[in-house]
This record gives sequence, structure tokens and C-alpha cells, in this order.
Amino acid sequence: MSKEALILALKVIASTAALTYLFSVLSIKYLKVLTSKTKPELSDIQTYREGTPNTGGISFLSSFLITAFIFIPLNLTAKYILFSTFIFAVIGLIDDLAKIFTDNGDGLSAKQKAVLQFAAAFIVAAVGDRLSLTNIGLSFLYKEGIGWAAIRIFLTTFYIAYFVNAFNISDGLDGLLGSITIPIIILMFMILLSIPNHTTAMMLGIGIISGLLVFMYFNSHPASYFMGDCGSMGLGAFMSIMALNLNIVPIFLVATLMLSIELFSSLIQIVSIRKFKRKVFEIAPIHHMYQKRGIRETSIVSQFARYSAMFSIIAFFLYAISKF
Repeated sequence: MSKEALILALKVIASTAALTYLFSVLSIKYLKVLTSKTKPELSDIQTYREGTPNTGGISFLSSFLITAFIFIPLNLTAKYILFSTFIFAVIGLIDDLAKIFTDNGDGLSAKQKAVLQFAAAFIVAAVGDRLSLTNIGLSFLYKEGIGWAAIRIFLTTFYIAYFVNAFNISDGLDGLLGSITIPIIILMFMILLSIPNHTTAMMLGIGIISGLLVFMYFNSHPASYFMGDCGSMGLGAFMSIMALNLNIVPIFLVATLMLSIELFSSLIQIVSIRKFKRKVFEIAPIHHMYQKRGIRETSIVSQFARYSAMFSIIAFFLYAISKF
């Protein structure tokens, strides 16, 4: 890293961290209205969370976006990543705001959320494909013709929506999503170090992890605030689209296996209940199942973070092998 890049990195770290801390303190104090009720099925294990604001995502994502626009020289790729992150953060914020007016901890209906997510994912996928900013990792799809473009956009749309939901559903315990995500960001940073001419993308990664680490200070058990759908959806969009842009989707799929396990536990539960009228798990996603069994929240978070680190290390070795 050159001297100029190092100075820029320090500016990004300092700005994002300072703004996240400031916005966190202010949001915890003045945005207490942005809370949601505990879901009935979690009333026996999560009543202590009642009244805690869902403002963590607003705090670190707004800090990250402000820092990016002030300090980072934004090329087309960076603008695309930030635009995508912003769209999904707004959808998440709409869901967080909707939760204020419900008594069961739900905001938008599942259908409303799915429509918004897939519409946004389609726009992001179509723009990315048109500008050649994304690569789903299947080289045989990148041929001329509207049919091939349609297939690429369809797969990319599904991929983005999948990970936005995976990140969203994994945000259920104090510090959980942040602890799972940090090893994956470190993996991306290490990959970026090996790729020339990706200074801007590296600065974006540095910015997001700076904000996330400060967020973790306030979100560690017992949490002063939660990430909320704004943060989890925005973070899911940022991470998945960074992987698309860097053409490391297969590596990303390995690194995020912990998130996939969380998502699939919920999908399996939903399908089983609707089709067979029975549960596979006591409750889903699985972090709540462990909580129901009396395992301490901090122990669950610690274990899931270790699995995420293990999957990220495996993904890094697979990436290194692929470069030989």
C-alpha cells in the first residue's frame, strides 16, 4: 500500500469510526421510538430486549456513506456498490419503521418485503450487468445475446436477494451478525490486497469494517441498540455485491456458510409447517433454537463467530489454491 493510500485509509477509519460513535450515542438517546415489540414466540427468552432501539444500522451505514462521499475517490464501481447498499438500507428502514406500529414484532408482511427486495435486486443486477460490474462466477454465461443477459440477471437477482435475507435473518442476538460478518470482511480485505488497482474497493471495505467495529461496541451483550433491518439488509447488499464485483462468488459462498445455515433453517421450518403442518426445529432460525435450550446468548454468538472464521479461512485457502 502506497503512502497516499495509507493516509487515505487512516482518514476513512477515523471518520467512519468517529461518526459511527457520535451517531450511535445520539440515536440511542433520541431515537428510542424506533423500537419493535418482542415476537410472541420469543417472549419467554427475549423480553429483556423490549424497548431497545433498532438504530445501529442507521448509525454505522450513514457514517460509512458520508465518509465514502467525502474522502474516497468514487469511480463507477464504488458508486454502484454504494447505490446498491443504500437501496437495501432504505428497504430495511421502511421495515423498521413499520415495526413501530405493530404489536407482534413484525413490520412489513413477508410478501411486501419479498416484492421490495426482489425488485431492488433486479434493478441492481440489471444495472451491474449492463455496466459489466458484476460476475456471478459462471463464465459460460458471459456470451453475447439478450437470452444470456436475461439468465445472468435472473441468477444475480436471486443471489442478491438470497444474501440480503441471509444477513437479515442472522441478526437476532446481541453481537451475532457483526461477529459472523467481520471474518468475512477480513477475508475480502486479504483478497483485495492481492488484486492490483482495487484501492477504492479496499477503502470501502476499510470503511465498512471501521463502522461495524464501533457498532459492535454498542451492540455487544447487553446491547444498547440493535442493527435493525436497515443495517442487516444494507450490510448484506454491500457484502454480496462486493463479491460480485471482485468475481469471488464461489469463495464468498464458502465463507458465508454460517449465514446460509441460518437462512436454510428458517426456510426448512417454513416449508415444513406449510406443507406438513409440523416443525423440524423447536424454533428457527437456529440461533433461537439454541437460546430456547438454555444456552447463553454470548456462548451462541462466540460459537457462531468461530464457525464463520473457520469457513472464511477455508475460503481463503481455496482462493489461494485457485491462483496457483
